[in-house]
Amino acid sequence: MLRLSISIISALFIQTAMAIPVNVEGVREIIVQNNVSVTLSKGSKNARQVIPANVSVERTGSKLIITSDLDKSEPVKLFAKDNFKTLHKLRIQDDASLTANEIQSYDLKVKSESSGHLLLNQVKDVTQITNHGTGKVEVYWISVPKVSIISSQGNTILGGDVNNILLKSYGSAKVNASGLISKYAWLNTSDDAFVKVRVSKYISLIGSDRSLVESYRNVDHVNELTTDESALIHIRTT
Repeated sequence: MLRLSISIISALFIQTAMAIPVNVEGVREIIVQNNVSVTLSKGSKNARQVIPANVSVERTGSKLIITSDLDKSEPVKLFAKDNFKTLHKLRIQDDASLTANEIQSYDLKVKSESSGHLLLNQVKDVTQITNHGTGKVEVYWISVPKVSIISSQGNTILGGDVNNILLKSYGSAKVNASGLISKYAWLNTSDDAFVKVRVSKYISLIGSDRSLVESYRNVDHVNELTTDESALIHIRTT
């Protein structure tokens, strides 16, 4: 009976044990796969990484790959004393999710190929956003001269203040950039894409199929080439 109890306790310990902490200082690329849910935050004295034993965190050079083969979602929390300042690429795949809070990455490029949720909160220096997954991508608050957006499906929501937007949206993509204030926008939309923008000076739009663009600000100049049932609609603002 005693041996059985010890065996049960040992098994529970193995299942709930944390993996060895991984050094994330100097990481330039993070890839999250399967159904892992990752949170990135700035490190502190009391911050402790959370890495379940059944989650694989592999670092090769400056690349970090996080994955799990379990059916249920697994939460991972990573902290960096340098606040991920060297991080340039974030990518989620499969059913993975990722949340980054106030990290100070420079020239960050993010990509979702996941049904999960990619959320960047108070992350300013994001220059490229790609959404080919069926899930949601949210980025706040972007503050760069130019941001590039590519979306073929899923839901993308953006907020911030930039000079230029370069956007290509197609498939069933929905891009809500009405919270992303910009001066200039070059838009290419097709299929059933639905895009919202807030631009003050100039919009260039090439639209086709049934794609729809809504403009939520009185723009000075518009260069519009729309075919089929595509359209640019100006929403009156007060």
